[in-house]
Amino acid sequence: MEHRIHRREPVDLMVKLINRGSVVAIVRAIDISSGGMRVETPGLKLNSGEGVAVDFCMPGYPRGPRCCLNAMVIHSGVEATGLMMSSQTSLRDVLSESSIMADNAPHQSWQRL
Repeated sequence: MEHRIHRREPVDLMVKLINRGSVVAIVRAIDISSGGMRVETPGLKLNSGEGVAVDFCMPGYPRGPRCCLNAMVIHSGVEATGLMMSSQTSLRDVLSESSIMADNAPHQSWQRL
């Protein structure tokens, strides 16, 4: 059984992973919580403990606000990579401002428009 501090929400967002100023990959985020996100990374191997910047646009019409947050690779598998945000407060603030994961909000899913 998996025990998580933060509830995961399904998402469908395109995300740029940046390392040392260069885009490493453009991948799809498949779930997110206030502490991190899981991204699809087929064929891409990232090292646990490696730092990356996560650059993405929040959902919105026609385009939500752009976010760029620092993260660390927690695990990297064949199909997906788990990222932990370096500043959970920053991600929590971003999510709350967009009404995606307010602490008392009903369950909502992000869907790319």
